[in-house]
Amino acid sequence: NSRADQLRSEHRKLQQFAVELQNAELNAEALLVQGATADTILEEAEKLACDLIIIGHHTHGWFYKVFNQSTDIAVLDRAKIPVLIMPQLE
Repeated sequence: NSRADQLRSEHRKLQQFAVELQNAELNAEALLVQGATADTILEEAEKLACDLIIIGHHTHGWFYKVFNQSTDIAVLDRAKIPVLIMPQLE
């Protein structure tokens, strides 16, 4: 399974989730963006005047944690709007 296939699959899931929220009469938009992850999420949320950021969380091994801060925590620490962190479902 290529990275492109994986990204397309993730984008379809996000779009489906946005449609479900829209069906519940919530204004929602699904974006799959690339870049410096936390920075990009926060920039896009500001551009779109979002009221809420929903972000997935998954655990990393200790080696990753030693050298990196997880994206969800980085967004949570710097966001100026509410952030809902959801466990990623496989």
